[in-house]
Amino acid sequence: MPSAQSFAVLQSEQVSVPAVAADWGTVGSTINRYVPLAEFGLKAEVETREQKPACGVLQVRHVEKLRRTIQGTIATALYGFFASGASDSFAQYLIDWAFSDPEAADRLSKTLHWKDEVSQSKWTGLRVNEATLSGDESGVRLSLSLIGKLEAESVLVMTPPDNRGKLTEFLFSDVAFTLDGSALPIESFVWTIRHGLALKFNGDYTPSSCRATSGQQSLTIKPLKTSAAYAVLQRLSTIAIKTASLTIKGRHEGTGASGVYAQGVFTFNRLALLDAPDDVAVEDYNFQPLSFACLKPSSSTPAVTQTWSLVS
Repeated sequence: MPSAQSFAVLQSEQVSVPAVAADWGTVGSTINRYVPLAEFGLKAEVETREQKPACGVLQVRHVEKLRRTIQGTIATALYGFFASGASDSFAQYLIDWAFSDPEAADRLSKTLHWKDEVSQSKWTGLRVNEATLSGDESGVRLSLSLIGKLEAESVLVMTPPDNRGKLTEFLFSDVAFTLDGSALPIESFVWTIRHGLALKFNGDYTPSSCRATSGQQSLTIKPLKTSAAYAVLQRLSTIAIKTASLTIKGRHEGTGASGVYAQGVFTFNRLALLDAPDDVAVEDYNFQPLSFACLKPSSSTPAVTQTWSLVS
């Protein structure tokens, strides 16, 4: 089959955060989500050891496999589409996987089944190591760097549903951004989270655990330069603290329970302004990209709060 006829199916392993460590790599949901992917780069990597003692020859006489790990990236546009039997859209499902509960060391994991013209494979125990949600005039896109447990042959009977014409992408024209409570038009945004996943093998060929060791988040936006306010803040020796909200939405085309759009609102509860350089173009507008570190407030509130709803 042509590459465009290849497809992926995602299944949830844990259904709540924090995840149960013993469930890592075991499917816990019966819902199959045929999520469109713009990029697929998962692969199994084998670590080997060569023995080259001083034994009278230069050539390697012995090699053995030590470990096998699963890692790589997938990327997709966001969709408001609801899979059959699901209570959340593709967009919410993927963003929750990547960004929800950054204090959970045992992250949500998923099994991904992949079918191409030659074979079917499955990748179990996939956890998000790093995620980037970005948007510009070309659309809203999510890129996920994944680490997993096992790769094997898939025996899942995979049949994409016939209503794929209802896959409507989130548009950048529907994105809204506020800074300190005031609407701010932006040309683009990039929101990144890094969980710092660490694999442990305990002497086994395949990993026995995979836990987060950090929870760093950053946000960069690109507004027009309309005043000197941010240049002034950048010159100060102290860090300016801001709040912001980002709203994205996309049509679910009747697959949701109500409304027209699946909408996500992300509240950045404490942003530290790190940089505000001028972006000058001789034959274009002048922009002032703002770079922030996302900080956790001094409360149980996370650095970023998510709210999903169906709206008209």
